[in-house]
Amino acid sequence: DHNAGSVLLLYQINRISPSPELKKAADKTLAYLMSTLFDTESGSFLSFQIADTYYYTLDKKQRERVPTPKVMDKIFTDRLVRTLSYLLQVVEITKNQELSRQVKQSLDFLIAMNGVHKNLMRYYSITEKRWMLSGGLSDHAYVAKLFSDAAQQYQDSAYADHAARVLIAAIDQYYDPQQGVFIDPDVDDSTNFEYLMKMNSLFALAIQGLGDRLNPGGTLIVNSIVTYFSQMGEPLEDRLWNAVEWEFAEAYVPFLEVVERFQ
Repeated sequence: DHNAGSVLLLYQINRISPSPELKKAADKTLAYLMSTLFDTESGSFLSFQIADTYYYTLDKKQRERVPTPKVMDKIFTDRLVRTLSYLLQVVEITKNQELSRQVKQSLDFLIAMNGVHKNLMRYYSITEKRWMLSGGLSDHAYVAKLFSDAAQQYQDSAYADHAARVLIAAIDQYYDPQQGVFIDPDVDDSTNFEYLMKMNSLFALAIQGLGDRLNPGGTLIVNSIVTYFSQMGEPLEDRLWNAVEWEFAEAYVPFLEVVERFQ
């Protein structure tokens, strides 16, 4: 997902301030993603290649004499979703049809997961050719937001249907109507406030992206999420401006997007 994020950033900067060097770097990294990190058998982007620092210090001839770093034989749901979220935007910028085809294949790969399992799963084993371990709150949040975005970009009701299914499952499993927010039973939310805010914001953005599909319940949930975190405006602002950990600022961005759409 870091490579996909870097590609998107390079294309965005190049669009604002055109640079042959930036575009070349973006094109080269995208080609790597579409070849080395795309598995044709599963029809999905892979998670990552082992970062062997020694290998990358070698010149081209030296690299030919040693094994290339291993590509992980597991596809992690959260990493794949973040990769696809970036690449959806890259498709919009570049209009790369082959990339669009690979993105759609990967989306279908995720949809097929629910054809086999009732719940989202944590990762897919390439060697065993099966999904393993039940997914958690974050998997539901990332997947719901991804398919909500894909439905809008591709105008495909199948993607909207899948986003709605994931949201309904997440509401059943994780939504606390008394607090008005999604709670992760595996995480101490009092010490992981940034995480709680980001996951709830992703759910809210997914609901907003689906329009009236989950109403009236969807609107009520978005309202309660905005209210919950808005009531903490002063401490949130202090933590944002005094933050030395950028994870908090990163978590704040999707919440600000929810509020912008909410208004």
